[in-house]
Amino acid sequence: MSIEDFFSTFSKEWPIVRAAPRSVILLVCAASTLVFMVTRYLDSSELSSAKALVELKDAMIADYKDKLSGATPIEAKNRIDALEAKLKLLDARRLTPAQILAITNKLKNQKGNLDIAQDMGAPQLRGLVADFSVAANNAGWTTSQSELMGLKDFPPSGVSLIVNDASALNPTEAMMKAALEAAAVPFDVANGSGLKLVLTVKSK
Repeated sequence: MSIEDFFSTFSKEWPIVRAAPRSVILLVCAASTLVFMVTRYLDSSELSSAKALVELKDAMIADYKDKLSGATPIEAKNRIDALEAKLKLLDARRLTPAQILAITNKLKNQKGNLDIAQDMGAPQLRGLVADFSVAANNAGWTTSQSELMGLKDFPPSGVSLIVNDASALNPTEAMMKAALEAAAVPFDVANGSGLKLVLTVKSK
């Protein structure tokens, strides 16, 4: 609409406006109030949404920092790497089928008793206990299983062959030692009482 059209229309409607000024003023005020309220509501909604997004972002950041004790992404990655290295150190070790067979073949020429003790603080070694039990039982040996607690000095290999005297092995102890060697199982020999395999976490 051009300016000329506006004035032309206004001049035509002016008699009506002049005849009922109060009604027109009230109508204009009502329309203005409605427009103001709608505009204010929209502005308020937009502000509330923006505030909610900021609060959500702050909450997520706070939760992230809380879970990682305030660590930065780089520090978090280092912690995860350290944890993975620790888990590898404590990883559930198992004997391969070839190792089980090698132990069985070495032990089957002589019967014996073997106690397999597991560090109570290393439940991940239960599979390894079962593997050694299967290998010895298949050779006709009698096995027993036990758990130990309070162990402090873990051997580097995580497998201790306990014998009465490491410097003078009896035939049964020597056969068990030969079986572990045949299966290429890393182990350490330690003096104790009776023939026993003690399974612990690795110290290295």
